[in-house]
Amino acid sequence: MRLMALGVDFHQYQRFTQLTPSVGYYGNSPELRYSVETGYAPNREEFDFCRQFVITVALRLTEINARAVPPSWK
Repeated sequence: MRLMALGVDFHQYQRFTQLTPSVGYYGNSPELRYSVETGYAPNREEFDFCRQFVITVALRLTEINARAVPPSWK
């Protein structure tokens, strides 16, 4: 629901998450790690889709942030 409220297409988000590695902290390690399936090698079309998805979402978030009304501090 949060994605839809931001105007992000859910199906595009699902495809993006399927195409990108999982990144996070594992165990007690302070280092970020990523996990991918064996043979992970996105093709040019998949790379272009992911790049365009990130740009589109970043622009959408910037637009929302620019229209946000700052709180009035009294």
